Amino acid sequence: MNIAIIGPGAIGLFIAYALERAGIKATLIYRERFRRLLVEKSGGPKFKIGFNVFPLSHKLSFVTAEKSKSYDIVFITTKAYDFKDAIMEAARILSDGGVAISMQNGIGLLEQSERLIGEARSIAGIITYGATRIDIATSELRGTGNIYLGQRTRETSPLLDEVRSLLNRGGLNVEVVDDIDGFRWLKVLVNAAIGPITAIFQGENRILLENKYANHLATSVVNEGMEVVNKQGVRLPRNPMDELFNVVRLTAGNKSSMLQDIVSGRRTEIDYINGAIVEYGRLHGVPTPINEALIFIIKGLAGE
Repeated sequence: MNIAIIGPGAIGLFIAYALERAGIKATLIYRERFRRLLVEKSGGPKFKIGFNVFPLSHKLSFVTAEKSKSYDIVFITTKAYDFKDAIMEAARILSDGGVAISMQNGIGLLEQSERLIGEARSIAGIITYGATRIDIATSELRGTGNIYLGQRTRETSPLLDEVRSLLNRGGLNVEVVDDIDGFRWLKVLVNAAIGPITAIFQGENRILLENKYANHLATSVVNEGMEVVNKQGVRLPRNPMDELFNVVRLTAGNKSSMLQDIVSGRRTEIDYINGAIVEYGRLHGVPTPINEALIFIIKGLAGE
């Protein structure tokens, strides 16, 4: 079975590590300039757990003009704003019947995949593990969690269960769920609180437990988002407030991806997280002033 990972950053290298433990050496697809940095400066990708560093022997690749190999499974672990280009590349390299697994934060990415390659070939992956990119080729696990996989079609791909089996064999906690939209929105509500607030307070996830102002702001964000979700008619699998603080406790030492983006001067995914709450709030006539304010602040900090 041929497996590729497009855009292997913190989460992508984490998936690569699990696949290698399961006996699968995936192809890591970078843009050419990142591949060159990997080879010249880092000697190849690595995954770190505590003080232990595990070199990955995955084959490196990059986007090319011609299709040279087809893949049965393509994980897309790019940032949300790069997803459009990534799903186009996935469509080009997927085998007949192959599936693309979108593992981005936010709402709107699975929908893009479904429009381009169809519902039967589009899988959403919701991940609550905490991973941090140390450098261009090294990712470090900072908190344990789960991965939920699902499709929005009655006739799911047989590869859906194959992916679950592979990742479980690689040591991850993976579950296939029937209502993936509930898990997607649950993750959005959690990320809408953790990402921008840790970025503003410049702290690890634990700050939502330790700072009363961060804590109050986080609960306000989730409560506001819940009003939107209820109007949307989405059934959440768990209480979002309980989920928020459970995730924070499990990933207390992790720096959120939004905080990392701000510190590194990169574009954030705020439009796909808090932006989704604001967009659907407007659709249903639900005011979302706190989420909207967070968008303005993060965009200001990021210079967007």
